[in-house]
Amino acid sequence: MSDERPPLIDPGEAHPSLVDLAEAFSASPANAVRNCLKHHGQTLIPPCDIGINAQVTGHQRPLRASRTLYGGDIMDTIHTMQLSPLRRELLEILKERGYRRLDQPIRLASGAMSSDFIDGKEALAEWRHLRLACEAIVETVTEAGHRFDAVGGLTMGADALAVGIAAVNDCRWFFVRKEAKQRGTRRWVEGAQIGPGDTVLLVDDVVTTGGSIFKALDIVDQTGATTVAAVTLVDRSGLAGPRFEQRGVGYFPMITYDLLGIDRVEPVAAAS
Repeated sequence: MSDERPPLIDPGEAHPSLVDLAEAFSASPANAVRNCLKHHGQTLIPPCDIGINAQVTGHQRPLRASRTLYGGDIMDTIHTMQLSPLRRELLEILKERGYRRLDQPIRLASGAMSSDFIDGKEALAEWRHLRLACEAIVETVTEAGHRFDAVGGLTMGADALAVGIAAVNDCRWFFVRKEAKQRGTRRWVEGAQIGPGDTVLLVDDVVTTGGSIFKALDIVDQTGATTVAAVTLVDRSGLAGPRFEQRGVGYFPMITYDLLGIDRVEPVAAAS
């Protein structure tokens, strides 16, 4: 994709910083990346115009580009600077309290293997950290124009987030069971009994293929409630976004694998 605008960072000027690049990115991504990389000694720029594939996520435009092609440090800086202050704090909490690099890979719920272990529940086990995450989620969703009167998702990944967001947003919470209750009411949904006329925010902590959150979406659809948006704490693959788009639901991953600086988890079929 050709970019006819003049460079916002002049190659003739002395060494622009990564901050310069981040500030220039939103207006002229191709020229900003190209010229800053020249100054930082990157040589992998093709002799053609650079097209940047930006994914619109609410009011943000997080960059989606090759770390190999454009330089990992520079891309990480752009990604991080595009986050709100709350989301930047959340990123640091997850890095410090919820992430471990394992010596041997483990099998994830999706069936894929990974040595990058992320535990959102452990990361947010203190109320101050959970509250910050929930405030960041409410900020992101409401600034994108979505309003909801109930929040929930599949137990257990959604549980703490659902209650925390309900407290921050002063609304109702619910949990979706993994199996319908086998006695009594035989319910799928515990907590708020959602139904026609209710607007719902779906949440989950860490997703790869999104199996859990889409199961919750199916159950919410059966109640007659309307899911207006879905939020995940960490998205390890980027696979959930297109599926939510197909179903007309806004999707907001708070933190992604590239922001954490870890490898994308490939679906099992593609990895085999």
